[in-house]
Amino acid sequence: MSRSPRTAAAKTSVRPSPPSYAELEARIAALTAELQARTRDLEESLEYQTATRFTPPPPRWGRAGVGVMPRTHPW
Repeated sequence: MSRSPRTAAAKTSVRPSPPSYAELEARIAALTAELQARTRDLEESLEYQTATRFTPPPPRWGRAGVGVMPRTHPW
């Protein structure tokens, strides 16, 4: 049974060095700024949706079972 070349190459590859503390801080700052921007956009879109939400008109008189007052006096 022979090993595939891909598996052998993966085991012998050199791992890159971990990022420095300054690089990690810069990445965290960038991701935090992106998160704040997206949160702000989401809040604005929710405000817009709430402000423009369609409210259905009141029920029309005479539709069966919806807002119909019973007749108490036969005409």
